[in-house]
Amino acid sequence: MRKAAVRHPIFTSVIVTVIFFILMQLGGLLLFFSPSFFKSNGQLLQQTVADAVAALGGILLALIFGYANKFYRTEKFWTGVCCSGFFIVIYTISGVASVMAEIETMGAQAAASRVLPFYRLLIWPLCTLMIGIAEETFFRGIVANLFWDKHAKDPAGVWTATIYSGMIFGCMHLMNLLGAEPSGVFSQVVAACALGIAMTAVYYRCRNLWVMILLHAFMDFCGLSSVGIFGGSIQSEISGYNIFSTIVGGLPYIIVALVLLRKKKVIALLSGENAVGYIPQQPGQLILGVDMPSSDSSKRSLRRAIVVYIVATVLLLTAGIATDPAVREMVDDATGSYIVDYEDSGEWTADSDVTFAHGIKFDVDEAGTYEINVITNPSSSLTDMVVQIVKDGETVYQSSYGGKNNTNFGVKLDAGEHEIKVAYSFANVKDDTATYSTRVRIKKD
Repeated sequence: MRKAAVRHPIFTSVIVTVIFFILMQLGGLLLFFSPSFFKSNGQLLQQTVADAVAALGGILLALIFGYANKFYRTEKFWTGVCCSGFFIVIYTISGVASVMAEIETMGAQAAASRVLPFYRLLIWPLCTLMIGIAEETFFRGIVANLFWDKHAKDPAGVWTATIYSGMIFGCMHLMNLLGAEPSGVFSQVVAACALGIAMTAVYYRCRNLWVMILLHAFMDFCGLSSVGIFGGSIQSEISGYNIFSTIVGGLPYIIVALVLLRKKKVIALLSGENAVGYIPQQPGQLILGVDMPSSDSSKRSLRRAIVVYIVATVLLLTAGIATDPAVREMVDDATGSYIVDYEDSGEWTADSDVTFAHGIKFDVDEAGTYEINVITNPSSSLTDMVVQIVKDGETVYQSSYGGKNNTNFGVKLDAGEHEIKVAYSFANVKDDTATYSTRVRIKKD
C-alpha cells in the first residue's frame, strides 16, 4: 500500500485528510453518548475527545502506511528545537498579549472572577497536546513523509514536497467552515498553508515527530490561552481572523521556511551522496563547493507546486475579502440597504434571571424575501440564544444559536409591522458573570 500511496501522494493525502475529518466528526458524535461532564465543561474538553479519536486513527493509519517507525526516532531533538525558535518566541509573545488584552478589556477584578476552575484549566494543555498528536501524526507523520518519498531526490524535489505538504495541512482547516465565520476560515487557511510549509521545513530538518507534536501543542497552547483561562469557543477565535492578520502572520512563515531549507541545508538533508564533487569521508559530511543539481523533472514539479500555491492563495484571499462582514457592511451601509440595524449588549450575573428577551419593532413596506444577518458575541460559548420574528402575535421565523455566530439567512416577510426578539439563556453557563452582544440587520434580498 505504501508504494501505491507514494506514487500518488496528492490523491493519497486528500484521502488521508478526509479520514481525519471523518474521525473528528466521529469524535464529536461520541459526545452525544458521553456523560454530561463532557458536554458541560467547555469546548476545549469536547475538542480533546474529538482529537483523541483522530489521534488513535492516525496512529493506525501510520501503521498501515508503514510510517509507524517515525514515532521511534528521537535523534536531532535539539536540532528541531533550535529550528522551532521563531515559533516558540512569536507564540509566547502572542499568548501573553492575548491574555493581557482580555484582562484590559474586562478589568482586572472581572477577569479574576472569570478564571476557570482549576480542573478546567488542566483541560487546556491536555486539549492542545491531543491536537498536536492528531494533526502531526496525519500531516507530518504521514502526509509529509509521502511527499518526501515521492519527490525528495534533489533540492527542487524537497521544496516540492514541502509546498504540497504545507498546502494539504492548510486546506484541512477548511473543515472549520462548519462552525466559524467564512471570512475568518479562509484567512486562517491562507495562514495555515504558510505555517504548514514552515512546519514541514522544521520536520524535514530534524525528522523527529515528537518535536513537531510538542511544538504544535505549544503553539496551540499559546493560541488558545484566552479560551483556556477565561472560557469561550475556538470558533470565535477563528471567526476573528481577517485578511490583514493573514498577510502579517503568513509571510514570516515563508521566510522561515526559506531559511531552514536553504540550499546548503537541503544538500545536507539529502546526505550529499549525489552531490557534484562530493568526496565521501563521513556520512552526511559536506565539502566546500559541493553542489547537487536538480533534475529537469524536479524543477518542473517545483514550478507547478509554486503556481498551485500562488493560485490557491489568491483564490482564498479573494473568498476571504468577499465574505468579510466588514466589507459587506461597508457595501450595505453605502447603499442604505438595511431596514433594521438592531444592537443589544449587556452583562448577565448569576443572581439575575437565567433567561430574558429583548426586542424591537420594525415596518416592512413591501412583501418579499429579506436577508437577515445575526451576529451573537457572548463571552461564554455556553450561552444560548433564540431569534424570533413575530407578526400579529404569530411567529413567522425562529432559530436557535449557541455561542458566537455570524449567520446570514433569508426569510419571507409580509408587509406590515413586525417585531424581532432575541431571547438569551444562561442556564448552562458555569461562570457567575457573562457578557452578551447581539446585532441583527435586515435588508431586502
